[in-house]
Amino acid sequence: MLVEAAHRLNVKTIILDAPGAPAKQINALHAHVDGSFSSADSIREIAGRCDVLTYEIEHIDTKVLEELDGGGTVEVGLPPPPIRGARADGSCVR
Repeated sequence: MLVEAAHRLNVKTIILDAPGAPAKQINALHAHVDGSFSSADSIREIAGRCDVLTYEIEHIDTKVLEELDGGGTVEVGLPPPPIRGARADGSCVR
């Protein structure tokens, strides 16, 4: 989990997830965002509080990631197109 490594290196992380999510419990030193990965508003909220935005899940609104990546307000650490068609079962939609 990215947050574990960042926490050991004293790198500030802000996490978007449901209240009480395990990642938020690992690094409880900073305020996090309660919301959904599929919510454009939640993603924009966390992006407004970060210098670099990255993710560890394929269930994320890739359109808003592309918007943010091209907008110059935040650096998106992983480009969204490779996960656009990914599914939880490992299959891919093209």
